[in-house]
Amino acid sequence: LAGRRGEQTAMTVTLDRIENGVAVLLLDDGQRLLVPARIIPQGCPDGTVLRMTFERDDQETEARMARVRALRERLVERSGD
Repeated sequence: LAGRRGEQTAMTVTLDRIENGVAVLLLDDGQRLLVPARIIPQGCPDGTVLRMTFERDDQETEARMARVRALRERLVERSGD
C-alpha cells in the first residue's frame, strides 16, 4: 500500500558528548555515530543512554525516487537539444 510504513528496528546508544553542534553517540560495539545535536532530547548529559528507532518510509522513498527520475528525464531532454 502507498504510504504504508515498514517494520521498525531500534538500537541503544550512549551519548558520549556534544561539540560544535554534533552529538557523538557510542554504539554497543564501540563504533561512533555522529548526528546533529538538535535531534538529541534537551537536557541529556554526557553518558545518557538513548534508544534510536529506524522506520522504513516507503511513501517518502517513492516520492524522492520520482523526483530523481524527473530530474534525469529533464537532463536527457536538455542534452538532446
